Amino acid sequence: MSAITTIPDRDPGYVHHVLLYGAMESAGIRYVQIPFSLRYLLRHGPAERYHYVHFHWPEIFFVIRPRQPHRLFGMKGFLKLHAFWLLAKLRGYKLVWTVHEVDVHDLERHRWIHAASRRLLWRQSAVVFTHSRVVRDEAVRRWGPKRHLYTIPHGSYVGGYPDTVTRDEARQRLGLPDRAQVFVFLGNLRPYKGVDLLIEAFRSLHAEFPDAWLVVCGRAERESYGAHVREAMRGLPNARLVEGFVPHADVQLYLRAADCFVAPYRRVETSGIVYLSLAFDLPVIVTAQGSAAELEPLGVGIFMRDPAETGSAMRRFLEMPESERASLREAVRRTARLQSWDAIGRQYHAALAAYEAEGLRRRFIPA
Repeated sequence: MSAITTIPDRDPGYVHHVLLYGAMESAGIRYVQIPFSLRYLLRHGPAERYHYVHFHWPEIFFVIRPRQPHRLFGMKGFLKLHAFWLLAKLRGYKLVWTVHEVDVHDLERHRWIHAASRRLLWRQSAVVFTHSRVVRDEAVRRWGPKRHLYTIPHGSYVGGYPDTVTRDEARQRLGLPDRAQVFVFLGNLRPYKGVDLLIEAFRSLHAEFPDAWLVVCGRAERESYGAHVREAMRGLPNARLVEGFVPHADVQLYLRAADCFVAPYRRVETSGIVYLSLAFDLPVIVTAQGSAAELEPLGVGIFMRDPAETGSAMRRFLEMPESERASLREAVRRTARLQSWDAIGRQYHAALAAYEAEGLRRRFIPA
């Protein structure tokens, strides 16, 4: 049997990790938690012959703060992370990386540091995963070929969040009219996600479509962008901004109350929030990039070539006959079933089994 550990640990509040590692365990990969500690590695070896240490976003371990020199520009975290990778390999652990994005989103300074870190993790990893062919191809172009490189879709989040309210109940609790046509955005408010473009598009439509509503929910990672979003929504009829972290129990309110999820990304490689919308039967309007583009043939919404098309895409949805919307919702439900975590867990198990089988063949080949 093989074992896997995610660094940082499997936080019960992070639904993606709960579903992912639960699916892996169901497929036969034992989850074992170890701390992010060099001292621990010195004292403890792998729990199994194949003990994988799985990373997702290396940039979260060191924050570059050029205006705070007392924090050494994040160098302490940078050095610890890279020492951890090298020591883990020396101790016999197998590094695994899921490349969600080739580049760090919204990065304005010190790009070379993050680029160097990602290149090193690519080279040190025994197995690498991506969620889309686009990310896989760009990673190979940047960092070279990888023998054990697998593309596995993102899961749909069905069952990951509470889902007990009906559409009518959700609208009543949020004070939304029964006849409203509700567009929703939910997630961290960051410039690359194009929330400002969504607000601008809705502003151009609301007078012509008085039943249209816009609900934007999320926490701004930068106060300057949060202030920009607040100012853009000020005085806008039928628009509601819900700032801050949305508790898991409340996610269902905003997604069940909506008719369509809108994500006009300026640039995207992997978007987990789009897959969350599928779990609540929501058609999407999204920029056709990265993993989102691979949903386009499945017919789950309106896919834009450019985020500047957000207004026309929203107009198309508002004018869409109910029969066509029903077809979109059925495609959404079908896709959510197709990308269930049980099926995805089996794909991860197959990929790691292929890596292990190759290792065993090499071990027993006679000299």
